Formats: sequence, C-alpha cells, structure tokens
Amino acid sequence: MAVRYRKYFQQCKPIPCNGRPGKSYCPGDRPKRSSGEYKTCGTWCIEFFDDNKEWQSLTFKDIRNKTDAEKRLTLFISDRERGQLNLPKRKAIPTLAEYSRTYLELHKTARENTLVSKRTSVNAIVRHIGELRLDKITPFYYH
Repeated sequence: MAVRYRKYFQQCKPIPCNGRPGKSYCPGDRPKRSSGEYKTCGTWCIEFFDDNKEWQSLTFKDIRNKTDAEKRLTLFISDRERGQLNLPKRKAIPTLAEYSRTYLELHKTARENTLVSKRTSVNAIVRHIGELRLDKITPFYYH
C-alpha cells in the first residue's frame, strides 16, 4: 500500500509538483473553471494490490492533501492487520468464450436454424479471440 498524487492532465504529468500548485512550474494551458481559476490537476490516492495481484487506486473526497491521505492509509493498514479491511472488489470480467456460452444458453429455445446460425457465428469468433477478456476487445483488435 502506498500514497500517490495521481495527475489528471497530460501537461501536468511530467512536472514534479507533489500536489502543490505554483506559478513557477505549473503549465498555463491547464483547464480553467468558469470563475477563471485553474482546475486542480490531480488528487491524492491510496494504491494497493488487490486479490488478483493487480494495482488498484482508491480516491476519497475528504482527502485534500498528503497528510490526509497518509492518515487514511494508516487506518487501512490497521484494519488489514485486524482482519477488518473490506476493500471494494473488482467484478470479474469474463472472457469471450465464457460469455458466449451464456449467450447461447439464453437463445437455446430459438428455432433450430436460428440456433445453428448463432452457434456457427459464435464458434468462429471464439476460435480467434475467445481467450480475451471482454474489456480488452475493441474494434481495432489485430492478431
């Protein structure tokens, strides 16, 4: 687990500001509010490994600076040590092959010709990209 300042805007990412805006190093092309003030370029977050060994990043509205984030981190660590840490779990995203089985189950009462055509088309697609998770499939997939 760690505390990190996550930046929103591309022009702010290469600048080592640590969450403190300043005229000398903040870019002038950041987005502005209607009042003319610059929008904040990021937020403090708590990062950790989840059960699937993937990095997760949590942000909270009440965290305004690094000390607030570090206080929240110590609470997380103490909850974890007591076994009371209930972090939000990411929903498991199925592969195309898993989802296609569900899709075909939903249409098993269709007419025979319709069901055969659906199975044929689904099997052809699954043969090529069946092991990809659904969130990784885009119109621009090349193999």
